[in-house]
Amino acid sequence: MAAAAAESRYNMDKTALFKITYGLYLAAVEYEGERCGCIINTASQATDTPCRILVTMQKRNHTTELVMRKKSMTVSALAISCPTEVIRHFGFQSGRDTDKFADTAYRTDGEGNPYIAEHVTAYYSCRVMQSIDLDTHMLFICDVEEAENLSAEAALTYGDYRAAKNGRVSEMPVESEKKTVKKYVCPICHYVYDGDIPFEDLPDSYVCPICKQPKSIFQMIEE
Repeated sequence: MAAAAAESRYNMDKTALFKITYGLYLAAVEYEGERCGCIINTASQATDTPCRILVTMQKRNHTTELVMRKKSMTVSALAISCPTEVIRHFGFQSGRDTDKFADTAYRTDGEGNPYIAEHVTAYYSCRVMQSIDLDTHMLFICDVEEAENLSAEAALTYGDYRAAKNGRVSEMPVESEKKTVKKYVCPICHYVYDGDIPFEDLPDSYVCPICKQPKSIFQMIEE
């Protein structure tokens, strides 16, 4: 029985996990005068009464550290029209090095935590009721204390984001034979690297811009 279980795990097709849907959210917090926010892709409603959501964040994120101290945060569902620049601004740089809200218009919830109203379809003010250590991530079980619809737009999904990033039209002539394209995927959040620099040439210090996992865990897939 143990051998069968081990074999099943060894043969697991992790690309099947790509079928699980994700959104894109901005999690933000203010703690002792410091504002910080990051892009996350895992937030879901757990119960209606009490109104409770689950939020998963990478442990190495500075935002996560501040949330663990303050025990509250805002979570904003990005709108489908949200520009890539907004995602890059909050997701591709560290709050340890820069105040991401310095040049960004924002509001605050009752706890003083910031959230942006533009490019967002709804926001939630969350009080952390319980934290669970998931090794690389923290799972926060939160009571929603405030919630507001900010636009009638649909929420942005990670699939929408990937489609927009990969939607470049090639100017090369179409060849009769289909070429195999190599792509590199983060197995944690399913981010697909699509930069101008070949993945192999990226420095070893490169991390996933969404979940901050190291370059070494990326997996190559062929399409």
